[in-house]
Amino acid sequence: MKASASPFGKYNNSRLSILLLFIFSVINIFTISTLGTYFLFSAYLPQVLISLAYLDPSLTPVMVILSILYILPYLLCYIFSKKKAGWMVAALVLFSVDSLFFLIDLFAYLAAGDLSFIIDLIFRIYVLASLIIGVVNRKQAVSVANGVQENAANENVNQGSETEGNVDFYDTTRQLTVHRKKKFVGCAVAILVYANGKELGKLKSGQTETFTVPARTFHLRVAFSNGLSDNSIEIAAGESPIAYEVVPKMGFTANVLELNPLQ
Repeated sequence: MKASASPFGKYNNSRLSILLLFIFSVINIFTISTLGTYFLFSAYLPQVLISLAYLDPSLTPVMVILSILYILPYLLCYIFSKKKAGWMVAALVLFSVDSLFFLIDLFAYLAAGDLSFIIDLIFRIYVLASLIIGVVNRKQAVSVANGVQENAANENVNQGSETEGNVDFYDTTRQLTVHRKKKFVGCAVAILVYANGKELGKLKSGQTETFTVPARTFHLRVAFSNGLSDNSIEIAAGESPIAYEVVPKMGFTANVLELNPLQ
């Protein structure tokens, strides 16, 4: 299963969309007021407010302040949605209301034969879809962020003691080797390795580590330490040593992680 297919990965990609929306909206407030141009992936109403300042330049400071106040809730939604699922719903509501203002102008432009807003519409649909996906996956993803196990199989693996990143178990154990492929993608961010929700250690780009894991069936999970992407697979029971390679890959709005078995 790819990282982007897991509820945790989907939810964090949605959170990244909120952050990008806020950043580009801030950029647009100043580029529209100074350069007369704007970027996609942003809130629409601030663009309207700043554009109104062209009618009366003395209103520019007021419109800038109103625009910043308007987009500030998106930043709050990004920050607090990490552990509170309701903030993802709030982000979807905010952007849906903003989209209503966009649609009003879109229909007016289309009626006049102007198709310049079509690209804006495509990006807006993408953001809406991303936020809806985040809302759908919010409960399971936030429970993971709060330290709750993803499912009943994620039982506590720390039945013994933890020493230097390896976990000793009372039952039969085996060795797990995890190699992180050296790539530029996400190279500055550590990858965390988990067994049944228990952190085993961290991997830097190109690093290989060996951990003690259960011989019984368990869930292996890897995740960027910044929480933006993760991947989880089930490892069948057995006593032979096992090895996996973690491959970071670039996605459209976030990096993803692939887990591939090594022969």
